[in-house]
Amino acid sequence: EPEDLTDKEAVKAGIMLEPVVAKWFEEETGKRVTRRGTLQSIDHPYMLANIDRTVIGENAGLEIKTAGGWAAKLWEGDEVPDAYYCQCLHYMAVTGADRWYIAALIGGQHFLWKVIERNEQDIQYLIEQEAKFWDYVKTNTPPPIDASEACGQALAYRYRNADAGSVMDLPSEAGTILQRL
Repeated sequence: EPEDLTDKEAVKAGIMLEPVVAKWFEEETGKRVTRRGTLQSIDHPYMLANIDRTVIGENAGLEIKTAGGWAAKLWEGDEVPDAYYCQCLHYMAVTGADRWYIAALIGGQHFLWKVIERNEQDIQYLIEQEAKFWDYVKTNTPPPIDASEACGQALAYRYRNADAGSVMDLPSEAGTILQRL
């Protein structure tokens, strides 16, 4: 079960500050935005997007972020944190938008906004990866193990009741597999 984040101060702040950041974006850019909710891809029904705002008069959306001051270096220059870049690509894949704006309030007082133009090559790659993941979900197959933090957390959760000092005999084919690796 995922951790319940509803009582976390950072989550509460993000929810409370979202309208403020949206208004700030409007004032800085002269663009008008309207609230949206969850949308579903027609071509890929397993792809959902819970978008913050759409930009009126453009085929575009707006993602709103708040972060602590420590995150400022992640936004320097043209940089957008990778996870947010992928999130905006996903939203473009679902909606067909030409671009996605992202507005952030860093440390409670530094406002910035950036635009991510549609990148069809990146979007197609993302759709392929999401389709592979959805196949794992449909077939109840765990995805392959990798070195990601998420994978480590999933394994730690799956084996949370294991005895850390226990020993296990590996099957005979394990030696061959280990040698290949």
